[in-house]
Amino acid sequence: MFRLVLSNLTSLCLLMLIGYILRRAKIITDEVNTGLSAILLKVALPCTILMSMQRDFSVEMLTDGLIVFGVAFVLHFLAAGLGAGLTRLCKVSPTQRGLWLFALSFANVAYMGYPVIKAIYGDEALFYVAMNNVAFNLLFPTLGYAIILYGAAKTDKPAEKARFSAVVKRLAVNEALVATVIGLTLFVASIRLPAPVGNALTMAGSLTTPVSMMIIGGLLAKNSFKLVFSDVKIYVLAAMRLFILPLAVWLILRPFIQNELMLGVMTYLVAMPAGAVLGIVSVQKGADGFTASKIVFMTTVLSLCTIPLLSLII
Repeated sequence: MFRLVLSNLTSLCLLMLIGYILRRAKIITDEVNTGLSAILLKVALPCTILMSMQRDFSVEMLTDGLIVFGVAFVLHFLAAGLGAGLTRLCKVSPTQRGLWLFALSFANVAYMGYPVIKAIYGDEALFYVAMNNVAFNLLFPTLGYAIILYGAAKTDKPAEKARFSAVVKRLAVNEALVATVIGLTLFVASIRLPAPVGNALTMAGSLTTPVSMMIIGGLLAKNSFKLVFSDVKIYVLAAMRLFILPLAVWLILRPFIQNELMLGVMTYLVAMPAGAVLGIVSVQKGADGFTASKIVFMTTVLSLCTIPLLSLII
C-alpha cells in the first residue's frame, strides 16, 4: 500500500508542479483558471459521479451502501462542527475559517480514495467508495458551498445575505445532484450505458484530477512558495484531517460496524487529504485561493506519512 500511496501522491504533486510552471510562464492566467474551473465543476465532475454508479445491482450491496452513505452524510456535519471549534481554538482569521471547515468536512475521495481503497481491499470495496461519494456529491454544492461562502462573506450583512441567497438558488439546479440521481436510478434499475456513451463520459471525467491539480499549482505560483511550509497552523489542520479524525471515526464505529470491509473503507476515506475542489471553488466564490491551495497541497503531501501510519493501527 505504501508504494501505491507514494506513487499517487507523487503524481499529484508533479501535476501541481506543471501548473506552477505554467503559471510562472503566464500560460495559466486568472481567466484561464476561471474557465477551467467551470469545465471541471459543470462537466468533468458530474461525469465522474455518474460513471462511479455504473455497477451491478444487489439488495445486500445496496443496504450496506446506504449505511456507508448515512454515516458519511452525518460525518460531514460533525466534522464541520469540529472545525468550527478548532478554528476558534487556533484563532484562525475569519476569512479562512470557511476553508478550514471545508477541509475537515470534505476529503479527496473521488481522486485519491478509489486507488488507495482498491489497493487495500480490491475491486469489491469500490462500491462503498461510490456510495460514500454520493454524500459528498449531495453536500458539496450545498453544505460545501455554504461553508466556502461563509469564509468569503464580507462583514456587511447585505453582502452576506446575497451570497447565501446564491447558495439557495444553486440548490434548484445543480449538475452534481442531477448526476447523482441519474447514477443511482441506473444502478437500481440495472441499466448500463452503451459503451460509446460510457467511454465518452469516462474520458470527460478523467479531466478532473490532472486539470484541478494544475489549477492548484497555478494558484501556488501566485505567491511565495516558502509561505506554503511556514504556516504552522496548517500542520494542526493537517493532523486533525489526516490522523486524529479518521482514528476517532474508527474507534467510534468499531463497536457498531461488524463488516470489517465497510469499517476499513469508511476509515480510510476519512483519512484522505482535503478535497482538491477546495482550491477551485475558492477561486470561483471569491475566497482565499492561496490558503485553500496550501491546505490541499500540505494535506496531500503529509498524507504520504499518515495513511501508512494509520494502517498500522487499524
